[in-house]
Amino acid sequence: MPVRTALLGIVPPMLIACAVLVAGWRPWRSTLGKAASSAHWASAGALALAYVGADTLVANRWPGFPPSEPHRWLPYIAVVAAAAVALFPARVVRSIGGPGRWPMYALGAVAFAVLLWPGLLSAETRIASVLWLAFSTICAAGIQYAIASAGRSNDPGGASLPPAPPSRAAGIRVPLTLLIAATGASLAFLQAHSAFLAQMAGAIAAAMGVFLLLAIWRPGLDLARGVSPVYALLIVGLVLCVRTTIGSAVFVMLGAAAPGLGGAGPAARLRPWQATLACAGAAAAMGVLAIWQSDGGFDFSLE
Repeated sequence: MPVRTALLGIVPPMLIACAVLVAGWRPWRSTLGKAASSAHWASAGALALAYVGADTLVANRWPGFPPSEPHRWLPYIAVVAAAAVALFPARVVRSIGGPGRWPMYALGAVAFAVLLWPGLLSAETRIASVLWLAFSTICAAGIQYAIASAGRSNDPGGASLPPAPPSRAAGIRVPLTLLIAATGASLAFLQAHSAFLAQMAGAIAAAMGVFLLLAIWRPGLDLARGVSPVYALLIVGLVLCVRTTIGSAVFVMLGAAAPGLGGAGPAARLRPWQATLACAGAAAAMGVLAIWQSDGGFDFSLE
């Protein structure tokens, strides 16, 4: 892969994510007021626009409408998810538990039906496509819940956020874990011989690197919940588009759900830095297993 093409999937997504996050969250302020706590649209828009920019620049053309390839629908899916966060934050972001998850199920079902449409139309592949549609929709909703609930505790009724800011270790937990998960997905897709989609997962990792830097600076910002629907739909959408093994696909999605481990089971009793290491380690382990289960395994030779 040419160096210029590789850089197009890294540098522009980082710049775009930085511009949107800074404009929305305004992290230079000494206090974080109510306006900042409602900037979930900035988190969603940062990842969505970063992905759109990387997809267009690496492919050297706009996806067009309708796109000629299923994976070129992903920029549109990302934008729709970000728009849903901006327009209906109380539905898509704040009500992340129980019945409140139905908007994510709806988003996932529509998005993945578009990606699987050719298979749904064919009588030979319809049953398998329907099963993949149901499975991927459930997985995306689960990943979104894991990410969002790891950022801040859900607020009953979507009222005020918890007043106490998290520690620095807790604040960086979600972006660090998602960065590692996306990096593992990128390598697994590369070993599945899908260079373009591997670079798109790498673009997600690059954008999450900006989230991580911002979280290190201002760990009190609630960055996770807004980005959760976009991240979940993109990762699961990429899995559907990559021709890889079922085992590799499952491990990629488990890695994306790793942030949720910080508040579950024995990890809930750990210190913040220990829980962060546990989540990051789990994402790294899932990435290694995803590579191991891919067609190319750990053979990174160029031949």
